[in-house]
Amino acid sequence: MEQDVNISGWKKVKLQKIIQLISGQHIDASDYNTDGVGVPYLTGPSDFKTGKIITTKYTEKPKTICKKGDILITVKGSGVGKTIISDGEYCIGRQLMAIRSSDELRYVIYYNLKNMERQYNSDSTGLIPGISRETILNSIIYYPTEKSQSEKIGQILLLWDKAIQLKDLLIGRKKEQKLGLVQKLLMGHIRWNDRANNSQEEIHKRLDMLNSDQVPVGYKRTKFGLIPNEWNLVKLSDVVKPVSRNVAKPNHGYWRLGIRSHAKGTFHEYIEDPKAISMDTLYVVKKNDLIVNITFAWEHAITVANNDDEGKLVSHRFPTYVFDQRADPQFYKYYVEQAKFKYLLQNVSPGGAGRNRVLNKTDFLNLNIILPPLIEQQAIAKILGTLDREIRCLSMERESLIQQKKGLMQLLLTGKVRVKS
Repeated sequence: MEQDVNISGWKKVKLQKIIQLISGQHIDASDYNTDGVGVPYLTGPSDFKTGKIITTKYTEKPKTICKKGDILITVKGSGVGKTIISDGEYCIGRQLMAIRSSDELRYVIYYNLKNMERQYNSDSTGLIPGISRETILNSIIYYPTEKSQSEKIGQILLLWDKAIQLKDLLIGRKKEQKLGLVQKLLMGHIRWNDRANNSQEEIHKRLDMLNSDQVPVGYKRTKFGLIPNEWNLVKLSDVVKPVSRNVAKPNHGYWRLGIRSHAKGTFHEYIEDPKAISMDTLYVVKKNDLIVNITFAWEHAITVANNDDEGKLVSHRFPTYVFDQRADPQFYKYYVEQAKFKYLLQNVSPGGAGRNRVLNKTDFLNLNIILPPLIEQQAIAKILGTLDREIRCLSMERESLIQQKKGLMQLLLTGKVRVKS
């Protein structure tokens, strides 16, 4: 196909005119290792799912080698269309191809491919999704005739990529901070008022003792481990009571509440046709209810209802409980999300796999839990809630950057917006 020069000085061209496309080749399992011996070997997008190439396989019998600066594109399996710019020389498997171009066009091509990722993914067909060499080679892109324009477009979009990567880094650090704090706070190993009452040296000494299973001053040994003296072990039934707010099934559309497994919170589904629901009686959920799915409790389907859950309806498979005045619902939201509580739920959900494992509600209420003083529960919930809000804000900022970048790509890669020379 001939190149067309449009009025804004951009060229329309098939990729085959401006790239070299290099197909990866399969390496037998017997010919690669995980010991770091030989050439780094990439098999697919799982090797760069974080936005950086992370090598786990090596081979002394490489076949296809990509160079630094090549654009790697996924052409088979899950993740078809995903790309990354190679930061070195790698052996590439058949799930990948390497796109080699001139330096000045590299980033324009790369971001055009990013723009086409969804299209490539939808074009991939068969039991094993894939796109052909011809699909890539016949893809049409536009690029500026002026060399400096291509370079500046690449620089601008790279700047957005770096901003997104920075947000990813900040989100990761916040999540690590929360992960490091949550168990220590919920067990009382770090106290909410430590900074005011103890020196760093005293805190570290206490943590060292707790980590080595020694009992520091002010702590006691329980079946749940070492906890502060003023904390207690109680039955779940001591702090929650079953509540049943039964209503007749509506004769019009309504919102149904469900609980995600793995302590991932709630979701809502609008039921347009109540006749499709066999039950005549449903139950109302209120904010701060402890709610569990008895069918999937063993899979950690439990949470504390939030503002958005208020007024939603559930079936009898979702018993609800209200906390008494000694318990802070938000503290116990974090408490029931812990892996240790999942283990307890599995113990009181007898039966075989799947729907045959049903929570025994009597045994559920007899579970032992930790009860700190209310003021400490509230302080811990506030600390963890603040971290969650910070993570949500960073995630929203990240999503905003992604949308800005998409808009920029559409404008810059079609010449609708020109970069000043």
